[in-house]
Amino acid sequence: YQRRVRGLTDFDMATPTLELHQDASVSSGATTGNALLLRLIGVLVCLALALYWLFKRWKARRRAIRRKLVPQRQHLGIPPQIPGEGAPVFHGVRVLELSTYAAAPSAARCMGDLGAEVIKVEDPSGDPFRYTLLEYEEGREFSSMFETCNLSKFSIQLDLKQETDLEKLRKLLRDCDVMITNMRGPALARIGCTYQDLKQEFPHLIYAQVSAWGREGPDCNLAGFDVGAFWTGTGLSASIMRAPLYHLYPAGFGDVSTGQSLLGGIALGLRRRIMTGRGCLVDASLLRAGMWCVSPEIVAAEHEYHQAPNYDLPRRRDPFYNNFRTRDGQHLYVLGLGSESLVTRALARLCGAVEDDPGLYDKVVTWASLTSWETATTLLDAANVPYCRLRTLEEVLDRPSSENFHSGSLLGINDLDWLPAVPFSLSCSTGHAPQSRAPGKGEHTESILASGWSVLPPQAELPRAETTEGGGMEGGVLDGVKVLEWSGTDSSVGGAGRMLVELGAHVNELDPRGTRCRDSNPQLAAQLEAGKRRVMLPADAMESKQVVRELLEWADVFMTNLGRRELEDWGLDPSGVLERHPRLVFCHVHNPWSEACAALGMLATSGVAAVMAGGGATGTPPTLPTECAALLSSMYALAAVGTALFHQARTGKGQLAELSLDRVGSFLNQLITSMCWKDRGKLVLIKVRHDEFAMLFPIPTFASFQTADGVWVQLLGIDLPRHLPPTLRALGIQCSTYPRAAMSLVKSLLTTERNGNFFEKMFPVFRVLNSAIGAAIAGKTYAELHAVFDKHDVWHNPVRTPAQLHHYEQAHVAGAFKWDDGSNMRVVASPVLVRL
Repeated sequence: YQRRVRGLTDFDMATPTLELHQDASVSSGATTGNALLLRLIGVLVCLALALYWLFKRWKARRRAIRRKLVPQRQHLGIPPQIPGEGAPVFHGVRVLELSTYAAAPSAARCMGDLGAEVIKVEDPSGDPFRYTLLEYEEGREFSSMFETCNLSKFSIQLDLKQETDLEKLRKLLRDCDVMITNMRGPALARIGCTYQDLKQEFPHLIYAQVSAWGREGPDCNLAGFDVGAFWTGTGLSASIMRAPLYHLYPAGFGDVSTGQSLLGGIALGLRRRIMTGRGCLVDASLLRAGMWCVSPEIVAAEHEYHQAPNYDLPRRRDPFYNNFRTRDGQHLYVLGLGSESLVTRALARLCGAVEDDPGLYDKVVTWASLTSWETATTLLDAANVPYCRLRTLEEVLDRPSSENFHSGSLLGINDLDWLPAVPFSLSCSTGHAPQSRAPGKGEHTESILASGWSVLPPQAELPRAETTEGGGMEGGVLDGVKVLEWSGTDSSVGGAGRMLVELGAHVNELDPRGTRCRDSNPQLAAQLEAGKRRVMLPADAMESKQVVRELLEWADVFMTNLGRRELEDWGLDPSGVLERHPRLVFCHVHNPWSEACAALGMLATSGVAAVMAGGGATGTPPTLPTECAALLSSMYALAAVGTALFHQARTGKGQLAELSLDRVGSFLNQLITSMCWKDRGKLVLIKVRHDEFAMLFPIPTFASFQTADGVWVQLLGIDLPRHLPPTLRALGIQCSTYPRAAMSLVKSLLTTERNGNFFEKMFPVFRVLNSAIGAAIAGKTYAELHAVFDKHDVWHNPVRTPAQLHHYEQAHVAGAFKWDDGSNMRVVASPVLVRL
């Protein structure tokens, strides 16, 4: 046998393939016959393995159908409570969810944890997320990822292709307050459930929709998971990762973040409902959320344009806000944002350099590599430099924080030790926690159809309009709301304030020392400050405190990320402020690991950075673009503020809304951790080194590959058994790839230990599939590939750079840009829109 693979690189030559070594004495007919026989054997083996795989999936679905839940909440068993008297914040809110996968369901799950009655509508086959990667979770009726996104819900099974079931859905909508969906426009139109279809019949309804690429525009109906529409399609991946790792990404990272922006919009829509009785449209998209996170790079790249995308983007080299590897292999994150000069000066002294040394970053890298963790941290503590350490996933799983997780065993979930908490806390109630495990498919159908929604006391009912005419509010959904913003370090609060401006609020931004980024980074300043009024504090400390006190009398909301000690120095400790201003919403974004609030640290301590680093503890985490982590966390701050504002309008009471960035990080990483609590064997996938990741990626139909003309393309087939056949068929390599994959698996099974790691046994198969697909795509231009993929319905999108977003028609039609007259720049718009 010879290893000869036509068109593959030397790296791919390790892929096991079978070809006959032709001896001159053997006739061509016999050679052809032997080759056909080998191919036939390979096809038969592959067919047997495919049937076995499908049998396992069928068994998993049958288990789900026959499932008997342990301690599960019964429908109609929700005890009535009075809002404002310790009841959960969304008690009495009725939510109907028509959604699948993670983005919209995660928002509905948070509403359920916060007291809402959530009914999930599933078709007879169920949410596909129930079965995603279920083959890798022995003994589970549905996937652990589905579990974490669907806690605190009831489930009803309806076939919306049938008129009788559609009528049952409309009956539920009559008394529903919020409808959440991620169905695409054509599917909603077929069942008569678009916003335009429902707003006249149900004028009280908050219609909340998550889309991949936006509700309108040429690409609005394209498929797009978060790895496409949020990550690779927005320039975010290209700004963080290097080729060929654009698909290296914490699963669901963008989905759950977009879900938080949706939750914020829903809460603000419910606030308007309290005041007018009317509903609205809440519109969130993965595209706008991803663009929001990388918005400074997009704004800065407005005048850059390349006929072919330029993937060789510069990376941040700021020593005051970056990560460094110590001599003993620990990763040190310096969190000096907001104290750039002080931290830079301290690092320069440690390295024996001057503050304005252009090579300071490289000198800090060298200093860290020659210094042990213990010594480095002792020196940084002495110099008052804020920092944190990258935690591996093993450390996260071994020592979860009780502040960030709830015990799974309390809900009868014995194979999930911990469940991620809602990423913010509210002081109005102690009852904010998961109410039940995820429901079985259609588990509550009979009860819901017989009795409808739970009975509520009159105080918990929301006002409702019977017509869309008259009595509405003018302006935005937050028209008249007054916000005081004090952003001490990063943009987690500043980004949330900017979103509130777009939603109609009046935002005063306290700027006691002058905006730190106005001169050094005008693009970031334009992105964060558009529409705000800047208030400079006097130099005298007593006069400054008096100005702050007067502004608090004016404000409905106070948002800050100042450290606790600094708040106390200003007389702004939350308990004292709320005692003086009982209607005020006090939103505090903070770090548990440092007095300085730096969102970059949440990625390091939660395991998110470890996933992106690759190689386990030996990998190198990537450098994030300017304020990326902070802008990401600002969507969570919006959800916290919006929810507290709903409570304020409903009860007349303010409260403390706390956003712990460590808790946000745990929520971001929930899909990864949920799969690994009981089976640490899956961590072998996280530990794959960067130089092998592209070849060993376990879902080749969900990876990125480069075309002949240099364009990187992201495949979006998350379900390998479903998406692999059309992908190979479109590329014309199914006949050669299936036998090679089958034979490589047989060889692996025969040469590895029986009880060895399953994924390590599958690595040869992953290598065959990734190399075959990569080689086929490398032989086509992007235009040729796009045409053949469209013909075979292979989901994909190009990997874009930030500069390309300015020339992407869908981004403009979807409302992802707006013009800022103050800076005379085009800036990125809010990730969530509320249309009245």
